[in-house]
Amino acid sequence: MFSCSGDSPDVVTGMIQIFNFDVYALLDPGASLSFVTLYVAMNFDVLPEKLLEPFSVSTPVGESILADRVYRDCTPSITKAP
Repeated sequence: MFSCSGDSPDVVTGMIQIFNFDVYALLDPGASLSFVTLYVAMNFDVLPEKLLEPFSVSTPVGESILADRVYRDCTPSITKAP
C-alpha cells in the first residue's frame, strides 16, 4: 500500500524489500540516491563499503547527516499488494 506524503504529491510512502528485508520507505522518484538508517541496515546480511569521501545528506525533517558507507548493487523491489 502506498500513500502521498508531506507537501509533495511526488513523494509516497510504502513497503519495499531490500536484501530480502521488508522496509517501510519514503519514496521520492526525483531523488538520485537512496538512503537507509543504521537501524534498517543492521538487518542486512551484506556489509557496506566505506566511502573515500563522505558527504552530507539533508533529511526530510531538515536535519543533516554524514553518509560514509554505501551498499552497491542493491536493487529494491516493490511488490503489488494483494
